[in-house]
Amino acid sequence: MACLQLLLPLMVSCVAASERPPRQLPACQVVQMDVFCSDLSLRSAPVDLPHGVRMLDLSLNQVQNLSQETLAFQNGFHHLNLRANKIHFIQPGLFKDMTDLRVLDLSRNHLNVFAHAKINIGPLTAVESLDLSNNGLYTGMSDYFLADSPSLMDLSLNGNSITKIAHNTFSGSSSLRRISLHNNVILEIEDGAFEFLDHLTELDFSKNSITCITDFNLCNLKVLNLSKNSVEFFHSAASMSLTFGENTLPSLEKLFLQGNDLTTLDHGIFQRLPSIKHLHLQQNDLKICSSENEPQDCVSFSSIPTLQFLNLSENYLMILPANAFANTSLKLLDLSLNPGLEMDKDSLSGLEHTLIHLLLKENNISSLNTDLSSLKSLKHIDLSTNQLTNIPVWSKDSSIESLNLQNNNLVTLKYSSMLALEHSLKTLYMGSNPLSCCSNLDFLQMVQRSAVVVPDIETVTCVHEEYSEPVNIEKVVIALVLLIAMALLVRYCLARKRKHIRSFTA
Repeated sequence: MACLQLLLPLMVSCVAASERPPRQLPACQVVQMDVFCSDLSLRSAPVDLPHGVRMLDLSLNQVQNLSQETLAFQNGFHHLNLRANKIHFIQPGLFKDMTDLRVLDLSRNHLNVFAHAKINIGPLTAVESLDLSNNGLYTGMSDYFLADSPSLMDLSLNGNSITKIAHNTFSGSSSLRRISLHNNVILEIEDGAFEFLDHLTELDFSKNSITCITDFNLCNLKVLNLSKNSVEFFHSAASMSLTFGENTLPSLEKLFLQGNDLTTLDHGIFQRLPSIKHLHLQQNDLKICSSENEPQDCVSFSSIPTLQFLNLSENYLMILPANAFANTSLKLLDLSLNPGLEMDKDSLSGLEHTLIHLLLKENNISSLNTDLSSLKSLKHIDLSTNQLTNIPVWSKDSSIESLNLQNNNLVTLKYSSMLALEHSLKTLYMGSNPLSCCSNLDFLQMVQRSAVVVPDIETVTCVHEEYSEPVNIEKVVIALVLLIAMALLVRYCLARKRKHIRSFTA
């Protein structure tokens, strides 16, 4: 009897619980045939998933096993986002019948656990974009996902632990156009690893440990990113680290080599890239060849007619020789962060009608030897954080729209030079300069009457001999406007008074 009394409340509680409706999970959002179930602590797709869903977003959930049941027994998806779950098992052959699936995101899961079982994921019949980044994959593990992916065009393997690219790594993905291997630990690339990828246009090896690349024969490659590796020497001879033969990279347009501490390049390496437009060489230690001397431990940038964008910032450059960029089509040139840079007066010769952007910030320049007024197409120039005491001389043919003079030693902005820019100048930065209030009145008037915008006007100050502290130049401009207005008013009043006296006398 006592036992019955103890069990009775428990039985009543159980019956009540069975009658209570099950706890409802937060509802997914449905927009037409796209279903968004992100960050809802789900272990699978909702069982009442609408029929015919095209896109399913299950990112940031708790999915561990990926199977037909997990996906509510649907296979008509075009886009599956399973990013940032805990997936460590995928039902083999799961995607075989998903003939409409184009985009598959499996990033930030635990697919290294699945790969340990050495089981292929099965055919990715129609998948064109696959993201396997941040899955703890190491060398050889990607093979279990790529072995049968004939339609794959975009592949991301970023943030894994791959150390080697074997010659057959991508043998099952012959349609690849873009491969990203950013932030791995790649030390070795076997010969021929990419040669059968006839459609490959973009290859990203940034932030790896590559020291040597040879035999790159990629006829259609347009973008190659080798930034932040351990590459030390790039030469064209077969015995050296990188082969850029005459026809090995005929379509390459963008080359990223920044952050490699490069000190030596074959001086003519870029002349063998007939389509090159962008060169990113910042954060290295390169020297630019002079056209007069025999090339030695330097690189040549002249006679590259296709070159339009060149970044040489942070290269410890000390000298910019004459005609350094002759016979190029440079539109943007970044020479910033090269303290002590000395520019020959003809260093920018040949860029008169092409150069639009010129960056020379933080170079400790006290005076410019180069005649910038000859650069007729120049629109944007950054001269900030130098030691300039005088601004460059401009002509009325100049097209400068944006001028940055911040953080220099400018006391007077030469009025004639600034007046030459009045018709074109739109934006002017001039803060952190020891400007004189009295010596720049004409310039201040010009700024006041023109459409020039001074974004850092609140930090622009000038020094007046009667004040111990710098004065905000905006207040000076306002005072100047009021002074002019008062002068005009006084002049008007005097004229009226004279007219009144004459009429009274008459």
